[in-house]
Formats: sequence, C-alpha cells, structure tokens
Amino acid sequence: MPILTKKITPDLKILLEELRQQCLCTGKLIQQLENKNLTSNQFDAIMGELMAQVVHLRSHCEMAEDEWLR
Repeated sequence: MPILTKKITPDLKILLEELRQQCLCTGKLIQQLENKNLTSNQFDAIMGELMAQVVHLRSHCEMAEDEWLR
C-alpha cells in the first residue's frame, strides 16, 4: 500500500470546500441558462455572473494547486 506523503492541510481543506461551493453555484447558473423563457437582460445578467464565477474558479484552482505543491 503506498504511503501518502502529502496531507490535506487546513488551508487546502478550506480551499477545496470553497471550490465545492463555487462548482455548485456554477451548476445553478448553467441550469438557469437552460430556461427558455429568459429575457435578453436576464440571459446577459446570468452570463455575467457565470463568467465572474469562472474567473473565481480558476483563481481558487491555482491557489489549491499552490497549497498542494508546498
């Protein structure tokens, strides 16, 4: 059985939980986009939130990777 040499640190645990929450939020935004009755303004607002969420996800992924590689 391989020995785990890296552990989930408290900081990494926090980052992973934040990533989980962001992924859930991203999924909800995508579900909202599937509503065929959206107005153009609603669609634009949801897409804006989704793009911001993607930037946030990317940032958190990089931070989690940095924490893991320490």
